[in-house]
Amino acid sequence: MRNEQIINLYNVLKDVEGLEGEENKLSNTFTAMLKDEIDATDEQEVYSNIRNVIYKYKDDEKKLQVIDEVVAALATGAKLSEILLIVKDEIVHPTPINTMNLDDFNTIR
Repeated sequence: MRNEQIINLYNVLKDVEGLEGEENKLSNTFTAMLKDEIDATDEQEVYSNIRNVIYKYKDDEKKLQVIDEVVAALATGAKLSEILLIVKDEIVHPTPINTMNLDDFNTIR
């Protein structure tokens, strides 16, 4: 495990909120940086990281609910548990459009 400094998330948020002004739009900057971080991570790593967090807290229902809430905040209301159920359904019963996209993706060029 990396030796990381413990940072109080609430205190950092309050500090950053204090910097917002007319020319410093916190929501735009935060969202752009978060999207950049996600885009810089390949799909398998994103899934593995999320999976690892779920396994880490699998025995703590409150923490799992927080994870669901955070994803819902990022995904316009869709909880992580709901997204995973949709993924499961899509794998078991793929929609024609997704099947065509996967065929194109899996075709060697």
